[in-house]
Order: sequence, then C-alpha cells, then structure tokens
Amino acid sequence: MVICESRRGPGFETSRIVYIAAMHARADIPWRCRQWSMSKKKQARTAAGRRAREKAPVIGEHFAPPRPKASILPRRSLTNDEADKLWALVQRCRPPDADANDAAAFGSEVMSLASLLSGAGNRYDKLRIDVEEAIRFYLNDAAYLPDVPTIRKRLKSLEADIEWFLNCLPHPAEAVSDFLEKTYTGEVFLKDSLRPAEEEMSQRKEAWLAKYGFEALRDSLSEFRGNMQYAQSLLSGTRTRHFSQDRFVGYLLGAWKTAIGKQPTSGRNAHKDSNYTTPQSGPFAEFVRAVNGMLPKGFRIERLDHAIRKALEPPT
Repeated sequence: MVICESRRGPGFETSRIVYIAAMHARADIPWRCRQWSMSKKKQARTAAGRRAREKAPVIGEHFAPPRPKASILPRRSLTNDEADKLWALVQRCRPPDADANDAAAFGSEVMSLASLLSGAGNRYDKLRIDVEEAIRFYLNDAAYLPDVPTIRKRLKSLEADIEWFLNCLPHPAEAVSDFLEKTYTGEVFLKDSLRPAEEEMSQRKEAWLAKYGFEALRDSLSEFRGNMQYAQSLLSGTRTRHFSQDRFVGYLLGAWKTAIGKQPTSGRNAHKDSNYTTPQSGPFAEFVRAVNGMLPKGFRIERLDHAIRKALEPPT
C-alpha cells in the first residue's frame, strides 16, 4: 500500500490520496524465491516423469516383443581364427588353476558321456558354440523383429477399420438385417421343398444368435477391439530400447560366465561416472566388441555401452 499526500488551495487543505497498487501475488515474492519455487516444480515434474518411465513396461522384461510366428534362424559359424581370438580374451581372465580343474573334470568318473560328446566339458568348444548361438539369435532378431512404432501404427489403423465396420452394421430391426437372418436360417423360403427341416432351422437360429448374427458380430468385435486397445497400451508406454541388442549381450554374458566361472565386473566407476558419460571398458566389454566385429557388416551394432551396462547391472 502506497500513501501519497498533496496540498491544494489557499487554506493549505490537506487531502490524503490513498493509492492501493493491486499487484499479482508473484510480484510480492523476491526473484530468488520465485526461481527456487520454479526449480522445485521442475524437479517434481522430472521426478514424476521418471517414475512413470520406471513403471512403464519394458520389452523383454515384462512382455515378449511382437514378432512373426515363422522365421528362419540363420547359421553363422566362427572360423578357427575367430574362436582363437575370443578364447585368448577369455584366457586372460581365467583363474590360474582353471586348466587343472578342467583336466580333473575330464578324468573324473562323474563326467557323463553325453557331456563329453556335446563338448560341454571343453570350455573352448562350449564358448564357441555359445557365441555362435548368440550371433544366430541376434541375426534372427535383427532380420525379423519389427520396430515398435510400426506395430503401434498398424494397431491404430486396424482399430479405426474395426470402428468403421461396426458403424456400418445395420440395426437388428432394419429390413436388410431381418432378410439376412431369415436367409441364413431358411425362413425366407416359402416352398417347403426349399426350406430346411425344423430341427436344422432351429440349429441355424441358435448359430445366428450365438456366432454369425449382427449382435454376435458386434460382441466379438468389441471384445477384439478391447484386446487391441490393451495391446496398444502396452506399446504406448513401453521404453523402445534395443531388445535384440540387450539379448545379444545377455547371451554373450552367459558364454563368458560359463568359460570363466564367474560374473564379470563393470569397467565404469559408478561414483565418478554416475551419468555414464564414458564408454564401457573392461575385459567383458572388449569381448563383446570383438564378437560384434565378427557380425556381417550390415548387422554390426554401432553403440554397445548401454547393453553392456545393463547386462552387468545387479538384478533388482
């Protein structure tokens, strides 16, 4: 409130003019307080968005990705030089007494014949088989897995088509609806020679009401549309990360653990690099990048840091 005084006239009459400045409530708040309030609101929105993303379903963790029912699993065998290169990377991290333990395992009576024939007792052969399997499954995923935006658009278009078709269906009281029903049941025919038997006609009436009539068709399509909307809700909130790359590195992690006998450690420093701004390093990362270099040129993964970091994260 601002009070102003002015003197007018010979009698020096004093008239008090009171001026009330109506200002917005935010103007009474100092700038730094407003800035702090805006920062808190932004943090709250960011935290809410983060929680929403965390709750969103993840392909490969909460539900299987959409894929065609039939696909071809390509064959890709490692050459001896490639297998030797990978085994050399693994050997650097194996315990010093690993070879002695393998020899003891081969000589023990506990070792089954099936295990020997399949090569499971030979870590070198097992590593080679596991890596070849990882490559084959990744090539299959890369060739046949459709991208999520394409599936979203297809579902949305299909839902619109079903909605259009439902709107085109005639009302049960319309003449065309009654004519179609009686044509199916046989009641439309006037001559007995053309009409079906009473028992058959009764069965056709039940089938029309349960499966083929307009009401049954509406119920079926409504149920189908509800399922489609649920599928859209799964894909609309999902994090569209590279499922095929994560699974590829996951297979290689299993091959590494079988060959080494223990879980690899991350090459990142979680305290110094909390934002993951530096590339993933370490023996396992080198192993993954070596296998990636053995993929066909059109299928090599440009960035593997996220997939490696995810594979090495402890289970929650």
